Amino acid sequence: MPPSAAPSSEPREREKKVLRAAWVGVWGNLLIAGVKGGIGWAWGSIALIADAVHTLSDILTSALVIVGTKVGSRPPDEEHPFGHGRAEDLSAFAISVVLAVAGLELGARALHKLLSPTPIEVSSPWLLLILLTGLLKEGMARYAEYAERETRMRALAADAWHHRTDALSTLGVVAALWGTKRGWLFLDGLAGLAIALFILFVAYRLIRETGSHLLGRAPEEALIRAIEEEASRIPGVSYIHHVHVHYYGLHREITLHIHVEPTLPVKEAHEIATRVEERLRRRIGGDVTVHVEPIGDQGE
Repeated sequence: MPPSAAPSSEPREREKKVLRAAWVGVWGNLLIAGVKGGIGWAWGSIALIADAVHTLSDILTSALVIVGTKVGSRPPDEEHPFGHGRAEDLSAFAISVVLAVAGLELGARALHKLLSPTPIEVSSPWLLLILLTGLLKEGMARYAEYAERETRMRALAADAWHHRTDALSTLGVVAALWGTKRGWLFLDGLAGLAIALFILFVAYRLIRETGSHLLGRAPEEALIRAIEEEASRIPGVSYIHHVHVHYYGLHREITLHIHVEPTLPVKEAHEIATRVEERLRRRIGGDVTVHVEPIGDQGE
């Protein structure tokens, strides 16, 4: 398959896979947040309560995946001739921002707890239950990653990181609460602060990635080479340049210039361009527009 080619699944099947992964996130996070929040409230653990809040924020991110998928799957209309696919990128960016806000909130709470530590009554059996919720979150992250590979829905990649940061933060909370049983009260706030910094790092990376897509990041060099190689296989094409690729979700708009013999009749030059367009649609994917130029013309 050429670089960045669209997945083979039909749009409707793709939508079902994305929505299934998102709803797993919604219901799984509701269950886990309830467990963490209840235990954290009973113990008075700021790290555990903050972790529960972080889990609840994951419900919002899964909801954004659902909204982005529903909007992005709408067909093209007069105002959006290339479709609504960029709604998926918008939802991925929004999820990344929510993750950053959750990290800031958690960090503020953890810093307060670190400066004013208080004793926590911890029960080992409940610690095991909390640890199991972390393992469940890692399972949800892997399922979201699997769905992202199947559908190439970038918002699912951000959602998966939401799940994984929650799983990692749970491990940190368990370690901190275990330490408080031995009198190391500062560990609760310290673990919360470390988790917050990690979440902010992940959020920064996701915001940079999704923001770059929204701003029209240049396509991968491998994709440009694939387009040029496929176009050059058409007899009559002597040179290819000015290759542009624009993304609208999974939909791609490809434009390129080809050089042909200047003595060719207009009809033959047009037929060459048509064959290039058809080959690229079939081999690369997307809508293709070819501009024909005579050999030696330096125009853009």
